[in-house]
Amino acid sequence: MPLVHSHTYTVLERMNATVTIKRAIAWLGQPSLLPQVFAPKQQPEQGLPQMNDETAISIPETLSCQAQCGDACCDLSRIMLLSVLFFSVGLVLSHFLCRFSNAYQKLTVSKQIYLSSCVVGALHAIISGAGAFYQQFYTDAYTDSIFVFSPFQNIVSTISAGYFAYDLALVLVMSAFDAKEFKSAALYFHHTLALSACIASLHEPSSYLMGVWLLTELSTPFVNLRPILSDLGYRHSKLYLANALAILVMFFLCRIVNLTWYWVVVGPKVPEMLHIFSPRGATVALVTTIGATALNFWWFSKIVAGAHKVWTTTNTTGTVKAKTQ
Repeated sequence: MPLVHSHTYTVLERMNATVTIKRAIAWLGQPSLLPQVFAPKQQPEQGLPQMNDETAISIPETLSCQAQCGDACCDLSRIMLLSVLFFSVGLVLSHFLCRFSNAYQKLTVSKQIYLSSCVVGALHAIISGAGAFYQQFYTDAYTDSIFVFSPFQNIVSTISAGYFAYDLALVLVMSAFDAKEFKSAALYFHHTLALSACIASLHEPSSYLMGVWLLTELSTPFVNLRPILSDLGYRHSKLYLANALAILVMFFLCRIVNLTWYWVVVGPKVPEMLHIFSPRGATVALVTTIGATALNFWWFSKIVAGAHKVWTTTNTTGTVKAKTQ
């Protein structure tokens, strides 16, 4: 009898999970909460590349609805709302789990929140970077043109919009409480550009552009790991040095090389983009990409300067030790 009850309970659990999933999908398919902001074009305007069966993106079966119906299958504003909630809950969970570390407990509250936000930032980077990587290299969405709509990429961009909205709000709130860890003009600038680009991209055939830019997030987990290791007492460990090297390599590949390739591909097509995009969409695309490119090259110069300082200090320390022995 216990086995029968156990089996029945398992079946009921599965039924409840199925019902919950169906309700969630139905909720996502309801009319947009913010139709003026999240109402991407369903069909390209005249003159834009048409998405036919041959050029349609190949995405997992679980997203076949998006492949067949476009963004009409789900309300992107609801996805962004869930994204903000997901990353906000992630911050609370990260803070709770990190409190098991004695070193973490000794930090100031603002520093604790900052490190927890670094964990959440790394999580977003993995999600958005993986989604963009799949879209760029495992689909044929951009065979005929780079100016196309991709429902899958729009979902990834919306998730990122939710993250940047959450983190920008966190940065502003913590800055208002005079938390120096969050006071960074570059961070304000980056998040404002990123949030603007993510939302604006939903209204234009800019899936390729957003995919390339979200690939830059693949370097973020290593960047965010640096302050975590430093503040938890691992600044002089081999892990810290290995991560510093990983930052240098990944930042160079994901941001410098990737963004250079972006401008090699997109640069000559800017006149075509100005013709295809709306005036507002083209302005946002150009302002955000030029600004973010300059910001990333500036960041890389600081990373190189820091790496040179660490290398010089390490060599000098080693030489002094050798002479005193």
